[in-house]
Amino acid sequence: MPKRVRWTYTAARTTAHGCTLTVTATAASSDSFAWVVTVVGDGASEHIANGVASTMAMAMEQAEAAARRRAEEIEEASWQYTLF
Repeated sequence: MPKRVRWTYTAARTTAHGCTLTVTATAASSDSFAWVVTVVGDGASEHIANGVASTMAMAMEQAEAAARRRAEEIEEASWQYTLF
């Protein structure tokens, strides 16, 4: 009889700067964490950025930084639009 399979799953999800940030442990390696930033609008989600980090804390920081950059880009574009 086979041994019982032990599952481990680590994930974090939050919203910041108008985006959904998700961090999960990668399936291929327990030493890395994948992160993805999306924004939901009009019934569909738009991919903003993604990456891999060596710790969950670094992945969270990188995801938050990507969301912040997107928010800053939108704000800058709206300022440029109102100037012209």
